[in-house]
Amino acid sequence: MPHTRPEQGAIGIGCSLITLDQPVKFDGDDSEVKVMICFSAVDSESHMDILKMIVEFVERGLIDDIAKATTYEELLEVIKEK
Repeated sequence: MPHTRPEQGAIGIGCSLITLDQPVKFDGDDSEVKVMICFSAVDSESHMDILKMIVEFVERGLIDDIAKATTYEELLEVIKEK
């Protein structure tokens, strides 16, 4: 997971989720990526809740449903529903 230290420019805690119409593959991995989640943390602890949320999405099997969401409202429905 690419990352950098908070002191390298993070000015706040944030999260962004991107769904891709066309999956991509990264060098050295044959998995197709349909959902990308980025986050920003200002210290070494504040990102833990975001990481827990990402793990929960994976454990609950939500990634494919998240990838299919086309609106913010649909995304919220998927996250809250299951």
